[in-house]
Amino acid sequence: MCDLDGTLVDSKLAVIEAYRAAGVEMPFYAWGRPWQEWLDDETVHTRKNRVYADMLRKYGEPLPLYRVAVQRGFPVITGASAAAVAVVTQTFGALNVALTGATLEDKALWLHDHAKTGLYVDDDPLTREYVRRYTGWTCCSPQVALLLFWPPGQTLDSRVWSHPS
Repeated sequence: MCDLDGTLVDSKLAVIEAYRAAGVEMPFYAWGRPWQEWLDDETVHTRKNRVYADMLRKYGEPLPLYRVAVQRGFPVITGASAAAVAVVTQTFGALNVALTGATLEDKALWLHDHAKTGLYVDDDPLTREYVRRYTGWTCCSPQVALLLFWPPGQTLDSRVWSHPS
């Protein structure tokens, strides 16, 4: 089970630039949160989604764990909207998306309701701690997940280790 933005896709600059093109400066605290938690204008979000595909192709890229998630069918739970997830999967390939638009509380509740234990991968340390505390699930960063799941004998790009966890 894993998150999407920052875990499977390096999309931060693409999201920021898409909101900028829609006329909004995305606040720092908004990253990883559903748009409804920080933006009260759905028309802005709709404008952002109209340009998101172009921004994702220009600024985004799948991270190495994306390939592993596709191959293994890892379920994805994310704060990204269904429309944004559709752009990601159309751009980089199909994923097993289980939940979109989720707050960190929604993620923990979904995990708790779907299995007693498991492994949850997220780039955000606060989300990992919250999920660990309230669900009993084991949580790790994308870098640790790569060590667990990367196919033996294949090399990893060195930038994987410099990506923030």
